Amino acid sequence: MITYVINAHKWYSTIPTILAIGLFIFFILKTPYCTYIEKETIIVKQVFGSIKITDIKSIKPIKKTDLANTTRVLGNGGFLGYVGTFHSPKLGKFYMAAINKNELVKIVTYSGKIYVINYPHSLLEDRINE
Repeated sequence: MITYVINAHKWYSTIPTILAIGLFIFFILKTPYCTYIEKETIIVKQVFGSIKITDIKSIKPIKKTDLANTTRVLGNGGFLGYVGTFHSPKLGKFYMAAINKNELVKIVTYSGKIYVINYPHSLLEDRINE
């Protein structure tokens, strides 16, 4: 005899499926695809919306090893990129919006927010020299 935990013929059996599809669509829409670098602003464009970073205090390159033992607080940890709030012993609590873990930078704002994004390190040298 087979006993089902959730009766597939009831309306509430579709809730997990609807939630899974909703999360799938949400993470597709939050996928970062390019970074605009202006003099005092960095904009990370996503499929839907963008992240505008202003009042930049510091920008420093980080290595993949700096993300060791990072835990995901709320977000996506690899499917179509890394988007959401994370916590790392080295970096503390930060918001990450990156397609991959290559050429990452840590951006700290004057308000204390920390962002980790993809940023070409060749352009980083120009920004430091300003």
